[in-house]
Formats: sequence, structure tokens, C-alpha cells
Amino acid sequence: MKNALLLGICALLLVISSGCVLPFPTGNTNAGKGLIITDWKSQFPEIYAGEYTVFQAKVKNTGSFEATNIHFQFTGLDEWEYNKITVSGWEEPKAVQKLCQYGEEGLKLSPPSEEFGTEGEEIFCTWDAKPPKMRESLMMTYTPDLTVYYDYMARSVLSATVLSRMELKRLQETGGEFPFENKISGDSPVLIDASVESPIIVTEAGKVTFPIRITVRNAGGGLICYRMKGKAGGCGDSANLNKVSLEITSGSAKLTGDCTNPIELSLWKGSEGSVTCRMQADAPEYALKQIMIDVTAYYRYYTDAETPVKVSARP
Repeated sequence: MKNALLLGICALLLVISSGCVLPFPTGNTNAGKGLIITDWKSQFPEIYAGEYTVFQAKVKNTGSFEATNIHFQFTGLDEWEYNKITVSGWEEPKAVQKLCQYGEEGLKLSPPSEEFGTEGEEIFCTWDAKPPKMRESLMMTYTPDLTVYYDYMARSVLSATVLSRMELKRLQETGGEFPFENKISGDSPVLIDASVESPIIVTEAGKVTFPIRITVRNAGGGLICYRMKGKAGGCGDSANLNKVSLEITSGSAKLTGDCTNPIELSLWKGSEGSVTCRMQADAPEYALKQIMIDVTAYYRYYTDAETPVKVSARP
């Protein structure tokens, strides 16, 4: 079924001599894919107070889009000593590797490539850290948390069919099949479900107006907030939490009514949000017309992982 949908979209997307070029790589499932912390641990799970250990992390892009503005933050290590950097007033841990040391723009990780058969880009970073000293016979277990912030997107491309009254009559008389809506979506921690009641029947000459309903759902298990230009890490003001910026574009239809790009959409309790907009297109006079609609959500996302470290006083 999925292959049939892809073929339908391919007929409408960019087609070159070598075949169909999809606008983004697609996988078997869209849910939850984005930046994944594949490893986060202390080199030594048990250490003495006042001695250094090395925290190491692997982060991989498993989604369909480039991850940008990637930043790290530690929590649970307030009393520990480790190198820090300040980026736009935002204090972050300073990694050992130069590759993991970044400025305000953060790090970037490329997505998997179906064209070249490569996996998503992965980065390995380490940080030296030393726990505080403690009195004899004392022991404490810390659970440091690594939070990864990054800017990402979600995208869904769908096709809808506009039928003239003449074509509708022909299909009814001949028993022909009505065209159906095709849709593909990229892999992302945020999912877009966009739908149009297709086929759209022309009722007036010249123009046709139709609704498009869009539901955005947080499927990645992390937290989401409005993407802020020029802001490194974090979500800033609490008013930015649980929001995405939506854009609805089409080469043959335009938004009409109350919806204008960009659309600020709030997700209820950070889980799900919906909006219904109206679009207008030129109506076909005799046959049918395919309309491609591109729905994109831009947002900042953050995910985290914990690891236990046992610290005891030196005997």
C-alpha cells in the first residue's frame, strides 16, 4: 500500500530520467525519529570523591531532516567541577573534542540519505568532570542528566484532486474510479496529519475553495517549543513552550480566510494540536486537476537521558 502511495506522489513530484526524487527520505515509521541519544554514561560507574571521570555521549540523527542549532546541557552535577562555556548568556558544558565545541550556531547533523545509502550523521563527545570531596565512609549516587536541544522540522506532502462537473458525470456514467488522496511524510519526533476531502467537486465556474485539516502530534517523547532565531539552546520564555510554526504552501492553491503563513499552533499539554484552514485554486473546466500541498512545521525539540554514578569517599 505504501509503495502505491509513493508511486502516486512520484507522478506529481520532481521526475527526472533516473526516476522519482522524493523531497525527503522516508522510513517504515515516522514516529519519534529525530536526534537520538544512543549512549550516555560515565567511563567509570563507581569513582572516589575528588577524582575525575569522563562522561561520554553519542547522538545520532535518525529522522528525515537536518538537525541544526544542537546544544548540550547537564543537570544533576551542580556540585561537580567541569569546564563550561557561555553562549549568548547560556551556560553549557565544554567538551574535550574540538568538533563538539561550538559557538552560538550550535552543531549540525545530517539525516540518512536514501540516494547514497548512508545512515544519519552521529557525533561522539566527552566531558571531564570531578565530583566534590566528601567525609569518610560517605557514599552518594548521582544521576546526571544530559539534555540535547536542537532545531528540527516535520513535513507532509499530499495531493488532492479537483474534478469538474463534466468529469464527475463521465466517471459516474462509465463506472470509473474516483482519484484518491496521496500522502507521504518524513520521519520526525513531531508528526503531521494533513487531510483534504478528495476528490473536490467543482460547484462554481472559475474557482474552487476547500478546507484542509492539519493535526500536529508530539510522538518523540521529548519536549517541544517554538523555534527562536538567534537563540542558543533552551526555549526562552515559557510562552514559547508547546508551540510549532506551520507553513502551508502549494504551487496551484493558496490560503484564504483567517489562515496566513506562518501559523502559530499550540499543542495541548505538549501532545497534540489541530487547525483547519481554507484554500482556493483555479477550477478545471473539463477534466480534473491535481493539487500538491506541502505542510511543514518548524520547532525546537529537546530530549534527555540519565546515567547513574556512584561516588564514595576514599578510604
